[in-house]
Amino acid sequence: MRNVKARKTFRKSGRIWKFPAMARAARVRGVCGILRAAYGMPRFGNPTDPLDDLIYVIVSTRTTMAVAQRISGQLKAAFAIWDDALRPPVSRLRRILKPSGLSVKKSRQIVTALRRIKTRFGRCDLRPLSTQSDGQIEKFLVSLPGVSEKVAKCVMMYVMHRRVLPVDVHVYRVWEVFYCGPTFFRAIV
Repeated sequence: MRNVKARKTFRKSGRIWKFPAMARAARVRGVCGILRAAYGMPRFGNPTDPLDDLIYVIVSTRTTMAVAQRISGQLKAAFAIWDDALRPPVSRLRRILKPSGLSVKKSRQIVTALRRIKTRFGRCDLRPLSTQSDGQIEKFLVSLPGVSEKVAKCVMMYVMHRRVLPVDVHVYRVWEVFYCGPTFFRAIV
């Protein structure tokens, strides 16, 4: 029964296809404006520095927001700059990460990401990416361990203020069923 109702809703939303592409995009922007007016632009505890945010998102994997925020604060207190996290022993990093779960995996991802970032930019800092195109930023970020397309776009949107849309399977399914279907969604992402 539920699928039938979802299909009816999808058919109703098919009206958007009667509008030219520019008008469809304007409608999406309008909906975003309504949501922004109603809910503001909440930060949800995300840091304002791109590398801090990237590490926050890695830490937040499979843990609560409260634990991720606490652990992120502890990491910032333990390492004055992220380059310090590359100094042995890695057990210090693991010990801090332990309450968030998957500390061995997360510590490997963080250390490997920091090494690649330092190799690319000479220091552990993602701010130099700000001069690059969205495609270049995303390509670099997803090359880092533990960074999916969604994670990269979260960092890009929340901290670098890029006009990208982080999408996971849940967001995609809701959009597909209740709004415009897969073709429209792929066209705007």
